[in-house]
Amino acid sequence: MKNILHKKSCTIFNESQKVAAIVPAYNEHARIEHVVAVLARSPRIGEVIVVDDGSDTPLARAIQEQPRIRTIRHTHNQGKATAMESGVQATDAAFIFFCDADLVGLTEDHLAALIDPVTSGQFHMSIGVRQNWGQRVSRFVALHSGERCLARSDWLSLHSFYKKRFRIEAGLNARAWLLDYPVFVQNMSYRQTVRERKYGFFNGVAGRFQMALDISVALLFAAYEYSAWRAQAYSTQQVASV
Repeated sequence: MKNILHKKSCTIFNESQKVAAIVPAYNEHARIEHVVAVLARSPRIGEVIVVDDGSDTPLARAIQEQPRIRTIRHTHNQGKATAMESGVQATDAAFIFFCDADLVGLTEDHLAALIDPVTSGQFHMSIGVRQNWGQRVSRFVALHSGERCLARSDWLSLHSFYKKRFRIEAGLNARAWLLDYPVFVQNMSYRQTVRERKYGFFNGVAGRFQMALDISVALLFAAYEYSAWRAQAYSTQQVASV
């Protein structure tokens, strides 16, 4: 059942405009093929762009070649947000669907559930809540999911401070909140492969700490942005009342 975070109306978009799926990935050879195959089959997606963020061996070797699939490779690991930015810069699609590469159980129905609310103009952004226990238990964790759809223009207008490592989802959420954009949140039946399983227990835990730090930094910057906006609004009001 859908969960609407904001109810403010937004501009109606043309549903025929192209949607590009962008998959930032690092050493996801064992999992990415299924995710990319599902994305490539969807009639809602015009192209799939895999951004290999400096994997030890090229991810292109694990992906079956298809006309709608492109692979971009970073020479070294630069972080998730930078990989996402590389993908956006490689397409002119009006809408962007971001998707993590390590999902299990992803289907075309999941894609439709997240893409249609945005391309129809009802919402500015959609977020898919995974089956993982952390996202189901904590609403805060759930809203930092990597599967989301938004207009290209909304990505381009996001402050560059957020486009670094794992600050990105917190930045997108903060911008939607600050601007009172309508956001569609949907519980999904797919799940993400946990870090501890992919990288080992200690490396997985270390990665979670890094992610938590990045999110905290992003939220602090969002608080600064909000304070600056309030100060400007107050100043404008004072001038107008003179």
